[in-house]
Amino acid sequence: MTDFIQDTIDMTRLRMEASAAGRDTYRCVMRSPHGEMDRTLTMQAGYDAPSLGAVLHYYAERAQLAGEYRSLEAWADDFSHDPNLSATKEAYEKLLDDRSNLRLMLGPYAFETLMTGLSISQAIERARPR
Repeated sequence: MTDFIQDTIDMTRLRMEASAAGRDTYRCVMRSPHGEMDRTLTMQAGYDAPSLGAVLHYYAERAQLAGEYRSLEAWADDFSHDPNLSATKEAYEKLLDDRSNLRLMLGPYAFETLMTGLSISQAIERARPR
């Protein structure tokens, strides 16, 4: 697990309960003293329940993505979705909700620390020679 992910888990006393919710599907409830996020995730076939670190990393990346777009139209255009479809609007709203819920659950300081750690980690990865 990446240090910034573990640091966020430790700083926020974040915990997660994952329970089977169907074939390759898990209900993951993350909790901190600030709040909780309850999400259902489907894993690739053959994988066990996701770890807290993996789920936090996933939602950090979604939060980062949500922060890059100021409108449904810009997001839909970049991902080749029709902004007039209700499914597109729902997906965009879910992205924004995930960001908001993650920030509330972690608290503003830990959320910003997580986002900074993610950006630094990605920059280092892009700078590595291939």
